[in-house]
Formats: sequence, structure tokens, C-alpha cells
Amino acid sequence: FASWSIEAEGAHITSPVLALQGEHDAYGTMAQGRRVAELAPGARWTGLADCGHHPFVDRPEAAPDAIAAFLRTAVPTAPA
Repeated sequence: FASWSIEAEGAHITSPVLALQGEHDAYGTMAQGRRVAELAPGARWTGLADCGHHPFVDRPEAAPDAIAAFLRTAVPTAPA
């Protein structure tokens, strides 16, 4: 998976994206996660230290916080 690339597709992504990447993920690299965020408009990359492929298992306190922070800024608030 380290050589797998979605770079050709990155610019076609139109929805907000959170590239949440564990530093010890056996299926992807931190560089790949950062690259997704560079290519996709409105994307954000968040790397998690001491984390493998399963952030909700490896970092159960950090993964939801990262997602909540992303949603607060990436998803527009509905009008009241």
C-alpha cells in the first residue's frame, strides 16, 4: 500500500476531507496523508503520534477530537 497513490483523483474531490493518519500505519504513510490534503481543495491533514491504522483503537481520545475540530471548521453551520 505504500506505493498506492490517489494523487490523480485528489483534485477531483469536492467534499471536505479530513486525512487522519497514524504515524505507524502499516498501510499508508504520513506523506501520503499530507499529499491528499495538498491536492484536495478544502482538505485538512491531521497526523496522530503513537497511532497505527486504527485511530479509534490506538488513540481513542485523539481521533474523535480531531474529527470534531475538523467538522467545526469544514461544515457550514445551518441557518437558524
